[in-house]
Order: sequence, then C-alpha cells, then structure tokens
Amino acid sequence: MVDVERALEELGKATSRADLFHTAQHIISQYSIYDLQRVYCHVLRELRYVPEPYRSLLLLKTLELLFGTYQRARSHRSPPEPELPVDEMRIGSFVSEARVAIEDSKDREEALLHYVLSGYRLFVEGLPGHPEGMPFPGGLKVRRTNGVYYCPVRDKEDDVVGALCKYCGAKQM
Repeated sequence: MVDVERALEELGKATSRADLFHTAQHIISQYSIYDLQRVYCHVLRELRYVPEPYRSLLLLKTLELLFGTYQRARSHRSPPEPELPVDEMRIGSFVSEARVAIEDSKDREEALLHYVLSGYRLFVEGLPGHPEGMPFPGGLKVRRTNGVYYCPVRDKEDDVVGALCKYCGAKQM
C-alpha cells in the first residue's frame, strides 16, 4: 500500500528534474502492472459514451501514454539530460492541485499513480500531457513539428476542471 500523503510531501520537495526523477521513480516502483490496469479501466469507464471511432483512437493513445510512461519511469537508470532547474512554484502548484484531486478521489492510490505519471511526463521528460497523435473532436491531433509539440486544446485549460494544460510545454495550434 502506498502512503499517499508521504508521496505528495516528497514530490513537493523536488527542486530539480533529478529530484523529481528519483521521487517519481520511487513512487511508481511501488505500483504493479495490475495497478496500472486499474487506472486504465477507470479511463475505459469514463469514455464508455464517447462515440466510435474517436473512442478507440483515444483509448489506444491513453494506453500508450499510461503504459509507456510507466515503463520508461521504471527502466530509466538516470535522470534525462540536460539537468534543468524546475520551477518550484509550478511543481508546488501541480502538487497542490494533485492533492485536492486525490483527496476527492474514490481511489486515492489510483489517483496518485495517475498524477505521478503525468508529473513525470510533464516535468521530468518534458513531454506534453497528451501524446503525439492524441485525437480530439474535429479531427485534430497533437502533433510535433521541428521538435515543438502543438496541441489543439492547449488554451482550453479553463474549460476543463482538473486540466493540467498550464503545466504542459505544448503550444496552441
């Protein structure tokens, strides 16, 4: 069983990508592939009314996001280079939002895993919250051009409760 409060405290102490890398990796290592499948099942339930073929594409990209981030976090032996300072205000804000969402969640451990994977992706790997190719209504997808990620919903963060867009490095399409 994961100590959610302790995990959030440790995340809040991170001041660099290396700190975040080690803390997130430690937390993620406490979860099994079964725990990750529970998160994915939650997503399946949430998307059950989304029409096809959009639903299948969305589920495929979500699967790629969750399991890919989980595997990379567990397999990396050292933090990504170059070592860049992390804006402590952004991390603090992220952890505060995560804490509220986790406290409101029916399954706090599942919610923690979701947020730690998101934080790892956003702050340690420097990747956008949605993976390249993630579809959105209207046929638009997250894309990468010349090393820059573009998202069709980047500027919609105020429209979605709990959106992590403000922490994402992607640019608005």
